[in-house]
Amino acid sequence: MFSDLLTIPSKKFRAQTWTCGLQRFLEEPTYTEVNPGEDALLKCRISDKRGICSWQKDNKPVGMYRGKYEWASPRVAMTSDCSLRIRSAKLHIDDGQWRCQVTSSNYNIQDALSSQPAILAVRVAPQIPRIYYNGSRVLTDHSVTLAAGSKTTIFCEVRYGNPPAHVEWFLEKGQVIAWSQTNTSEVEQPRLWAARAVLEMIPTRATHRKQLVCRAHHPSYPPPYYKDVHIIFDVKC
Repeated sequence: MFSDLLTIPSKKFRAQTWTCGLQRFLEEPTYTEVNPGEDALLKCRISDKRGICSWQKDNKPVGMYRGKYEWASPRVAMTSDCSLRIRSAKLHIDDGQWRCQVTSSNYNIQDALSSQPAILAVRVAPQIPRIYYNGSRVLTDHSVTLAAGSKTTIFCEVRYGNPPAHVEWFLEKGQVIAWSQTNTSEVEQPRLWAARAVLEMIPTRATHRKQLVCRAHHPSYPPPYYKDVHIIFDVKC
């Protein structure tokens, strides 16, 4: 036996724990418009990402398919970028509400993410605007007979567009302010919209023979991106 023992000083070891922040969105997908046949990019970036990215459209899961739905980043598992590239967008397939989702970091940390729904609108040019008075369509450059001093309601409809057209009224060259617009989906084609602008006015003799213009704006119209129809006031005392 050894008479002298080798003594090793004891050391205290402190357990080290690796802490990470909870996953959170750096960028969520937002409203996006795209022309048919063009590519669309829905952006989604995550801070401290350790979960798995996925996407939903209209509350249904979407798989990745080369040439159709692809990750914007080729190394999505190793980066914070969960952005989705949609190839050759089509109205009946891609138009709708999209969500970016990420699974939890692990089963102990409840930091799964689901973005707010973001609309992808695949553009469709609407029909030309149409003006209606007393329930009947008034063809452009035709006149309507109005009673001076009586409240008059005139409608302008722009149908089968996506997104809905933005409608304005003009009396001669001055913009008419007092009107309202409602947008409703078409019954037989619910991905398309009907825009309806209602103008209420009280004609006077000063508006006799004046031109009323309904102008519909839409990004799918050819430049200058709007179409006009007009009628002529025939105001009687």
